[in-house]
Amino acid sequence: MANRSKNIDTDTSTSTIACSKPYDWPAVLAFFRLRAVSGLERAGDAHYTRAVIVDGSPAALTVQHDPESACLSAALTGGPNADSKALRQRVQAMFDTDAKMRSINRTLNRDAALAPVQRIASRLRVAGSWDRFELVMRAVLGQQVTVAAGRTLCERLCTRYGRPLPATLAENSELAVAFPTPQALADADIVAIGMPSRRVQTLQTIAAAVADGSLDLYTANADELERALLDIPGIGPWTAGYVRMRASKDPDAFPPSDVALLNAARALGIATDHKSLLAAAERWRPWRAYAAVRLWRWLQAGTNRG
Repeated sequence: MANRSKNIDTDTSTSTIACSKPYDWPAVLAFFRLRAVSGLERAGDAHYTRAVIVDGSPAALTVQHDPESACLSAALTGGPNADSKALRQRVQAMFDTDAKMRSINRTLNRDAALAPVQRIASRLRVAGSWDRFELVMRAVLGQQVTVAAGRTLCERLCTRYGRPLPATLAENSELAVAFPTPQALADADIVAIGMPSRRVQTLQTIAAAVADGSLDLYTANADELERALLDIPGIGPWTAGYVRMRASKDPDAFPPSDVALLNAARALGIATDHKSLLAAAERWRPWRAYAAVRLWRWLQAGTNRG
C-alpha cells in the first residue's frame, strides 16, 4: 500500500512493508546507530533516515516500525514512488523483514552452548545494506580498525566525494550528502581521508571495476560475488564473508576469521581457535549468520553482565 502527499517544499511517498514476527526494532536501530555516518544517515529513537539516490534523483528515505500492524513504513522524500518494487526490495533486505525467526530459533536453541546468547538476542536479525557498493566500500574502510574509526573514515569519504543533497531536502531531512558513486571514487585522491595506501588502492580498484562493469555487485549470486571479491588484492575472507552476510543476505554466511566471534566462542566454551569455531558452527546451519550477529551482540553486552 502506498500513498503520496505533497508538502510545501517536498514530495513524499510512503509504502508499508510487512515484517515477520517477532521484530526487535530497537535492536535493529541500535545496530545502525552504532555505524551511522554523520550527514549520510541518522538512527533516532524511533526511526532510521538516510540519503539515497533513486533513479538518478537524490532523496531522503525514512523507515519506522509499527508494532501493532507488524509493518515497516518507508517514506521517500524528494524522489520517485516509495512503493516501487526495487525500493521495497532494498528496504526488505536492509531491515531483514522476511527472516524465518521460528526456524532460526528452533535451530539455534538446540545448541545448549548458545543458551546465554539466545536469552538476550533471540529476536536479533541480520541487518542488510541499502546498496552493495556502499557496503563493500564500508567493509574495506572498516578493516583492522574499530567501528568508530571506520565510521569516521566513511564520513570523510562522503564529505569529500559524495553527492550533496539539494538545500531544501537537506534542510528538511537534516542530511547532507549521498554516498559517493563508483565513478566519483575511481580516480579520487582517497588517500586524503587518512588511510594506508594499500587500502586506498583496494578501494579504488573496486570503484573502478564497478564503474567499468568488470565487477558485478548487483546480479551476482553470493558465491560469485565472494569469489570476485577474493580476487581483489586487499580483500580477504573476513571482508568477503561480511559482505556475503549483509549484502548478499546469505543466512548461512559466517566470517571465518572474525576475532570478536572467536572471543565470544571462547567465553562460552564453544571453541578455542578459528578451526574449532568453524567446526562448532556446523551445528548452526543453515542460520550461521544469525548466530554470528547474536554472538556479536552477546559479546558487546558483556561489560553489562558483571
